[in-house]
Amino acid sequence: MEELYLTGGEPFMLIDLDERLRHATAAFPTTVLTNAMVWQGDRLRRLEALPREGLTLQISLDSATPRLHDRHRGAGSFETAVAGIRQAIDLGFRIRVAATLGSDAGTSEVELAAFFDELGLSADQRVVRRIAKQGSANAGLTVSRSSLIPEVCVTADGVWWHPVAAADPAMQVNDHWAPLADTIEAVRSEYRAHRIAGDVLASTFPCA
Repeated sequence: MEELYLTGGEPFMLIDLDERLRHATAAFPTTVLTNAMVWQGDRLRRLEALPREGLTLQISLDSATPRLHDRHRGAGSFETAVAGIRQAIDLGFRIRVAATLGSDAGTSEVELAAFFDELGLSADQRVVRRIAKQGSANAGLTVSRSSLIPEVCVTADGVWWHPVAAADPAMQVNDHWAPLADTIEAVRSEYRAHRIAGDVLASTFPCA
């Protein structure tokens, strides 16, 4: 394992996230995925106290204007997310902004690129991906273990091939995570087998 990603739900709802992140960044480069919408009061103070070294805040933003983002995430969420992005930059954090585009995206990708330029984000601080046909989505990219490059995801329910499918029984690798090294090796072996078979071209689905 070379790096660590923490996701949710919203990780900043955890009252001890700051402690968890200090432990995580001491061991691995760590990215925490957040909507940047809860940084007030005690949560803001915990954010301010976090280490800057080895930590990336990945913030979700689905469009460069409120129209699409608010349609996907709720009225007023665009304004709050953008304020959070600017707040994190001002506090000296390394950030990455991630957009998930649906069939209604239109010219959103072009508009996002211009907005990312305005924020001064480099290429590796931008993630733009399409919706996967998972969860409640009734359209989008169809993913499977043979077609998706693994990004091992650990939840309370076990270990999954990739975070985008961490509720799909077909994508569960193990129903427990310890010892994690053995499970990761099993994922590597299965991935090698898929590639040797060569019947499906694997692709990435960048969660980060």
